[in-house]
Amino acid sequence: MAAVPLPDDLRSAVSFAGEALGVLFSESPLTGGAVATLAALEAFGAEGSRPWPLADPARAREALALMAAETGGVGGDDGTGLDGAAREYRRLLTGAGPRAVPPWGSAYAGNGDGGGALALRRWMGERGLRSRGAYGESEDHIGAMLLLMAWIARHRPGMLPDYLGLHLLPWAPRFLDELAAEARHPLYVGLARLTAATLEGLRRRLAPTLPPRLSE
Repeated sequence: MAAVPLPDDLRSAVSFAGEALGVLFSESPLTGGAVATLAALEAFGAEGSRPWPLADPARAREALALMAAETGGVGGDDGTGLDGAAREYRRLLTGAGPRAVPPWGSAYAGNGDGGGALALRRWMGERGLRSRGAYGESEDHIGAMLLLMAWIARHRPGMLPDYLGLHLLPWAPRFLDELAAEARHPLYVGLARLTAATLEGLRRRLAPTLPPRLSE
């Protein structure tokens, strides 16, 4: 697919949203990058504050409210607070073992929903791109792919429709719906819903440049 020019406001929105969401999928909420991102999200969602980019405003406010719940303190052993969120991060998103909701695109490739890690790795290699995710995580981990989305929007924006249409949008909406149902902490319920709303808004903005089955 030929490179497609993107307006500056869309590039900025995708870059910001992809970076923020990607960090929260890639890092424990107790680490510095995620803590800083959660603090920055306080500027969004409430009446009169900044609107979250790309997503439907009502869906974004609801998701951000969930993410803010029970993350104001470290918490205890009852699953609340950031300690509870960190345990949920380990259960859902990190490591190579089985997951109730796998966070890798390759887990959905067998059903025709995604191209998988090998196809993504080949696509990236042909374009001189590298994974932006945590060391040891596959390129098709949801966090790594959102971070790469942000990088592409900032540095190689003409590739964004190709990247989304071939490698992220075919499987991420299904994963995010299942994650929202499986998550036991409001941070990850909200994160899944906010990401789903963001990608849906992005899909609508880029509809004319996406493959037909994704632009409908």
